[in-house]
Amino acid sequence: GVGSFWHSQIEAFSAHFTTITFDHRGVGASKGAPPYSMEQWAQDAVALLDHLGIEKAHFAGHSTGGVIVQIVASERPERVASAVLGGTWATPDERFRRVFELRRDVLAALGTEAYSLLGSLLMAPADQPFGPVPPQQADPSVIAARIEVLLSYEGAERLRRIHCPSFVIAADDDVLIPPHMSRLVAEGIAGAELKILPSGGHSFPRSRAADLNRLMLEFLLRNAGQPSKVAHGKGVGP
Repeated sequence: GVGSFWHSQIEAFSAHFTTITFDHRGVGASKGAPPYSMEQWAQDAVALLDHLGIEKAHFAGHSTGGVIVQIVASERPERVASAVLGGTWATPDERFRRVFELRRDVLAALGTEAYSLLGSLLMAPADQPFGPVPPQQADPSVIAARIEVLLSYEGAERLRRIHCPSFVIAADDDVLIPPHMSRLVAEGIAGAELKILPSGGHSFPRSRAADLNRLMLEFLLRNAGQPSKVAHGKGVGP
């Protein structure tokens, strides 16, 4: 939920687009106590555009951010020029529920250090060295409340209301949000493009940054109507 997740993309896209990232409410530098909802987070993204005076943007979201983009694109289509949906889902399945219930239970029983370790293991690509475990950016009550939002969200019916150009991307070795969930998202959106990277884990925006940036830029520039290396647009990455 922190905007710094997109550091590699900001660096690559800033030559072509105005790029905007933000921390989700209650996370990082953003304030906001529970309870939360996915719809609330989507409203936060639109409110940020309002605050900045931006009428329409290309939206890019990864994981939870991908669900936020689905909501904005289906409920506020006039604000979305195109959508990039990475490592995301529309409706939890049984495996998803068990994984996130386990993460919730580890947090409650063992604390944030064990929760962070489990999350890092689930996100890291298996074919790369396991690096240091990043500290959590939010307090345990915020983390637990965010998990409850993910478990309670049901949004498959929204997919058919998304009509903007959409690009769904996943990693074949993502064990946190397996690629079949992204396939279902792509199948539910008329005309959506789908790309499955061969590796990268759930953290592929970082672990496969060069590949992702190339694919995303190709899609964004094409849908911005600026196929050259110099393009101008607005971007926001939940």
